[in-house]
Amino acid sequence: MSNSPLTPDPIRDYLIAIGKHPLLTFEQEQFHGLRVGQWVKLEAAKKQL
Repeated sequence: MSNSPLTPDPIRDYLIAIGKHPLLTFEQEQFHGLRVGQWVKLEAAKKQL
């Protein structure tokens, strides 16, 4: 069983989702940073309501 990107791999997918996968490209890191930034802003906005 190979660990190619085409193989379903929930652990890898989770690591990528939280931005901790060692094979993230620079672009993916940047994208993840943007997503986290948006989430932090959303959480802050919720607290102000």
